[in-house]
Amino acid sequence: MRHGTSGFSAPLDLFEDEAEITMALVNGQEKVFEYRHGAEIGRVVWRLKTPEQVWEVSVTGFELDDTQKPSQFDDAHGKVSMLHKRMRFDWDITGRFTLAYNERVWRFKSGTVRSAKVSPVADFKPSNIYQCSEVKYASRYPISSMVGEPLMGHFSGGKIKLEWPPCMPEGYAKCTSGHPAFPKIPYEGWFQSADFTQQIGIESFPLKDGFSKTVTKKDWLRYTIVLKRLQ
Repeated sequence: MRHGTSGFSAPLDLFEDEAEITMALVNGQEKVFEYRHGAEIGRVVWRLKTPEQVWEVSVTGFELDDTQKPSQFDDAHGKVSMLHKRMRFDWDITGRFTLAYNERVWRFKSGTVRSAKVSPVADFKPSNIYQCSEVKYASRYPISSMVGEPLMGHFSGGKIKLEWPPCMPEGYAKCTSGHPAFPKIPYEGWFQSADFTQQIGIESFPLKDGFSKTVTKKDWLRYTIVLKRLQ
């Protein structure tokens, strides 16, 4: 794009040497050329503006920590049953990323995490053996520390692949049981959502405004991704 500072667009033959207008610019940079036309002196500003797209991505879902060893007990029917002490981590994160048109193709330019929430929920099976009086987020760093971190990505063949910053939040549960097969002292357990941010970055998705898809990894992880074009 060429602009004359006095409203006059100078023709290229005003330059003594056409080599003067040969330049390499990156997005947002500009170059100024001065010229003389008779008694008139002016200048021309060349500025490169690369087309861009801005997108929002949201991911909601859960990861289940079922890594603790199950406990055997006799149920009300005299049969041997298994107690699974589990915790479900409910996730809700959003990001924003930009594509830039460069060398005749759209390329991933940059991305940022915009919001991040995670809630631990006790999910013991069977659910009537323990009653949990306290369930809380127990990580050293708050989940909000993800906000502002880079969201990396790759765009090719009409599909976007996003890589979220790693985060492995922990949860704590304090529970008691009135069942005769279990101790009367409170149970205290620590759990972790170790793979969610890594798992949601594995697949590529079509980059379409309003696109939504739910991905399920057996019974321990599920998430829904939604894409929205902002500009």
